[in-house]
Amino acid sequence: MTKENKCFLCGKAANSREHRYKKSDLIRSYGKERYKNERIIIAREGERDIYLNGPNADVVKYDKYLCNECNNSRSQKMDIAYDEFVNYVFTNENDVKKYGISLDKIWGDGKKIKIINLLQYYAKHICCRLLSADLTITDSAIQFLTDKTQSCPFIISFWDSIEYYKYSKLINEEINNLCLGRMLHMRNKVYGEYYAGDYGVRWFVMSWKYYLNHSINMDMENIKIIKIEKRSFTHFGALF
Repeated sequence: MTKENKCFLCGKAANSREHRYKKSDLIRSYGKERYKNERIIIAREGERDIYLNGPNADVVKYDKYLCNECNNSRSQKMDIAYDEFVNYVFTNENDVKKYGISLDKIWGDGKKIKIINLLQYYAKHICCRLLSADLTITDSAIQFLTDKTQSCPFIISFWDSIEYYKYSKLINEEINNLCLGRMLHMRNKVYGEYYAGDYGVRWFVMSWKYYLNHSINMDMENIKIIKIEKRSFTHFGALF
């Protein structure tokens, strides 16, 4: 698929690169201008440190897996839902950690379609990560991303990273940390083969599972609160 240089969603020429991290997350953490503080803003690739020069640096982007249309106009609703969701989390940190994420407060009566759009944003990120590892995307994932079904092969959960507070305490300041955990290939006795990974912004971590042969029909209307638990994130600190 990637060798043919085709968009994995529509089959047109792939000429657009998705950010490994949402550009808005990079700007929230480090600002819009060219990055100068090389001591903090690094990406780790194996044992090698790579310094970033800004939120559009090539090193924070995947290869070309999408066309401009699919990665811009068609996915704009996904990007908006993600930004609304994450902005609420960091604007209301104390309440979120104590009571959970109130989807009614974020989106009100329009939350059903917004939850789908949020899941689609994460699904697009996950698919690009899978493609970067030379893995194939299933038809069920493509159908979910292109609005052909609400049946979703992705399971998403959120948690509060214990390591974030350990490192912040160690250096006596808050850390503007972005991190991806290691991607794992696993098997479940009930649902079969799946991949799993993480996406972390400061203390807020999203964990995902992508099932190759199983999809879930979720009751979007009755999802009101997403509880956040503290957990250990063993790959804290690595941008890639």
